[in-house]
Amino acid sequence: MNQDWWVWTEWYEDRLRGADHPASRPLIEDLERDRNEALKQDWQTYDDPGWRNSAARINRLIAELEAKYRSKPPAQRQAAIEVWSDSRGKVHRRTGGVGEGIDGRNAEDLAAAWAVQAALLGGLEALDPGRNEPSLRRAMEAYRGALGNSFDDLNVIALGVFGLRLETYAANPGDILMDDAVNELRALVAAHALFVRRFPRWNDYIRDATAEPTDADVENGIHLARAAAEVQEIIDADVADPLDELADLAEGEGDAAAPAVRRELLRSLGNVLAGLLGSFVDFARDAGTAVRKGVLGGIEGGSEEITRNALSAIAFAGGTWALALAAGMPAEFGWLMPVLAFLKMKFKK
Repeated sequence: MNQDWWVWTEWYEDRLRGADHPASRPLIEDLERDRNEALKQDWQTYDDPGWRNSAARINRLIAELEAKYRSKPPAQRQAAIEVWSDSRGKVHRRTGGVGEGIDGRNAEDLAAAWAVQAALLGGLEALDPGRNEPSLRRAMEAYRGALGNSFDDLNVIALGVFGLRLETYAANPGDILMDDAVNELRALVAAHALFVRRFPRWNDYIRDATAEPTDADVENGIHLARAAAEVQEIIDADVADPLDELADLAEGEGDAAAPAVRRELLRSLGNVLAGLLGSFVDFARDAGTAVRKGVLGGIEGGSEEITRNALSAIAFAGGTWALALAAGMPAEFGWLMPVLAFLKMKFKK
């Protein structure tokens, strides 16, 4: 008897090959969501006397879902927006290669960023802030172990988790740590927050561990996306305009693609905020080194335009809508807080 087992064999083969393989069918997020919901409802009928016939029934239901979603090609929609920043700190949309693994495309850049993390951690270790705070010492040791002795040794999931512990200390250092240790710690966690976001594995880990965004989260994202057009000095129109289009799509009611579009909007906002703030974190760190203050003092002199743009970026990323996202979606946007704290310290905001 035909019980439509093809719905499972083809699904398995697609997952085995990977979504990017030319022989795989397109991965449709809404189809996957409805498939999981159908299985959940079916499992709840386990005690029903008719459950023994469930295989044919649930397979037939999934086959109907397959026909519904694959009867025509999925509607083309914008992928998450990726950005790059120029020498003034203004972000522009990255074109070409969108969808590739970030760590695969920029392996050399990531190795260089790893070296920065290692140097920042070494600077903090030299101050030995854990001598009077054993729990901080253990957190630093765990972070060092996850970072490894080389880029090839990096365990990015462990690094992300242990970095969250260090962020807690940076946000609430208490009276035990000296000011220089607090500042070095804040520099480390700011760089860390931007570093781990560049790894698809960490981003996937965060997405898998969190629930779907609430309506309030999406509304905050829509407001923030539309506010991007008001800061043209730091966000180019080739970023602001697509953000506005995504906001319109995410706001639409009754659109079957809306759940996926809303996720893309929030992912895009995370990419834009990271790209925007990342260049100023680098500038603040490098400028501090240039005047032989490390990360211990604020910016003095330097490029007036960059400083002005940095203050605009801090105001945008530290505004009502972005902070609401950080509070409502801490796993996805909580990294904003240590980055903003470091930039405000450096630019005397």
